[in-house]
Amino acid sequence: MVGKMKYPDYNINRQTRIFRTRDDLIRYSDALKQCEILREAMDSKKYEDAVAIAHNSLEFFKKDLENLERMAYEATIPLHLRRYVATSLHAYAVWKMGEAYEKQRKYPEAVKVMEILVAQDVYIPYYKGKIFDRLALDYGTHLKNLDKLKEIVDVACNSRWVSESHKFSLKNRLFRFTKKQDASVDVISDPTQLQLTKQIELQGRRLESENGGKSTFIRWNENGERTFSSVEEFAIQHFKESGFSEGIHSEGSLFTSLFGLSFWDILYDLDIPDAFIGIQQEAPLDLDSSFYENRKPFIDERLRNMREWTEEEVRNAFNAVWEKNCDVISLVSWSLLGSVNNCVGLVLSIGLPGFVGICERLAKNYRVWRSGFPDLTVWNPETRDHCIVEVKGPSDRLSPKQILWLEYLNEVGCKAVVCWVEDIGNSKRKRVQDEEEVVEIPKKRSKREVVGTSSNNIELGSTKTKQNKRKRKTSGSSKKFQGEYSQETAAKISETGNDETFDSDASDFKANPNRNEKKARKEKHTRYSEKPQGGNCEKASVEMLCDIKLRNKKERKESLSDKPESDPRCSHDHENKIISFSSSEANKGIGRCTTSSGDTAPRRRSLRSRKLETYK
Repeated sequence: MVGKMKYPDYNINRQTRIFRTRDDLIRYSDALKQCEILREAMDSKKYEDAVAIAHNSLEFFKKDLENLERMAYEATIPLHLRRYVATSLHAYAVWKMGEAYEKQRKYPEAVKVMEILVAQDVYIPYYKGKIFDRLALDYGTHLKNLDKLKEIVDVACNSRWVSESHKFSLKNRLFRFTKKQDASVDVISDPTQLQLTKQIELQGRRLESENGGKSTFIRWNENGERTFSSVEEFAIQHFKESGFSEGIHSEGSLFTSLFGLSFWDILYDLDIPDAFIGIQQEAPLDLDSSFYENRKPFIDERLRNMREWTEEEVRNAFNAVWEKNCDVISLVSWSLLGSVNNCVGLVLSIGLPGFVGICERLAKNYRVWRSGFPDLTVWNPETRDHCIVEVKGPSDRLSPKQILWLEYLNEVGCKAVVCWVEDIGNSKRKRVQDEEEVVEIPKKRSKREVVGTSSNNIELGSTKTKQNKRKRKTSGSSKKFQGEYSQETAAKISETGNDETFDSDASDFKANPNRNEKKARKEKHTRYSEKPQGGNCEKASVEMLCDIKLRNKKERKESLSDKPESDPRCSHDHENKIISFSSSEANKGIGRCTTSSGDTAPRRRSLRSRKLETYK
């Protein structure tokens, strides 16, 4: 039914009392509100405000650590329910306080706050891996304290709350920092030297991204049409052409769904205390903490049976769960799996030893190993072949958790590879040398050089210097073209007797090879060959940027009310002249026309017209 959500059938079994008194519930409510305000401050990058907000939580946290009676009771609460006590929320706020200090580059204050958290094991112990990682970064990179870094790594590697991936990251950080300080010191072996899988290199053309987002590559489909895809889809196409008929880009979602399908009864049918406390749960609450410890005999028995499954038993086990629970909101993504046949084909292609090994790792520590799984899974159910691929685009690198996953997959019998996609369009293009003669432009001298070389020292801020600058900008910027005209242009020039009326476009003349292209573009102007009928005055081109469209109609009517019809902009008599504006100089201010008596009369221009240039 559309709009109706269905959850798995499970038994709600509440046994642990989280809040002993009404005050405990009020304390939790107040701490929750304070954490929400703290998150908003961190998201808004108001780190000083975040430190001030978290300071109250730090004081509450210190007092709770001194209250041994409260701390002893809350230590008996299951780990997946301990998050609902007020002290756990205060500990989370203290962790965010350390992050805010790091954002402000106050590393001594940051390590002082985070060391309070790692000194206890009752509240948010599953954050210890992250906290130790930040402490190692601050002591090693920012504070340059090698002795403290070694102490932090040693304590973290002996803690049961620190995952294997965080231990690997800490050892790697210590190794790199030690080698950077003294290359002769060999504290630990290089943890990155793992026996990784086969590595594949692909080449493709990538589109440039202005925002620096994910890489987009160009590929061609079966019909030969060009399409655009991500780096993972680009790699899937390669493996499909290599004989793998099926492929999914889902990272760990595919195998967590198969894990839920294979362990459905252990997940939802067992009556584990405090695993389900509400009617809308997709998974048991202890899945991220003590899932394996609470169900150890059932999980071990299931893993032994799965290693001996036949193809028929695999199909029957999946069919039984699929027919009864399809489309139920749970750990399984039904749309991703597609059908039972797809699931059976994938499991048999991977092989039962490899599939059971993946499920065992998820069952023992789902919180850690649900992420870091390779990007692609491709297989061929007919040939029973498969490949699990971690795809890396240009400038990408493997994370510690990804390296550990690839190593583990090879150990349990899976075919895991790393696919590096190289951007072939990123190589430097060869420069094509211009055959034209290069015109050397004299280097512009600085003001100090001008003052030093002049016989009469010029005052830098004087009016005369400013006038000379204006003259240099306006005078001599246009020269008559010295080249070979085309036959059509030469005929027009012979009729008019003036070659200044023609545009210096490539269609009107054969360009002189010694002419600078940049200079030619600057001297390119619009052409105007029609002469005014009555009032002989200078007239601007109708095609220039300060065209009639840019003028205000109201101002134009007022300015033309007392002007003769022959020339809408001037009432003086002049000799017939042709005037041309360059697009860069016609956008500035009011131009002036010169009368026969030598007087000047202002002409109204648009506000964008400030400069006038006359070609004689």
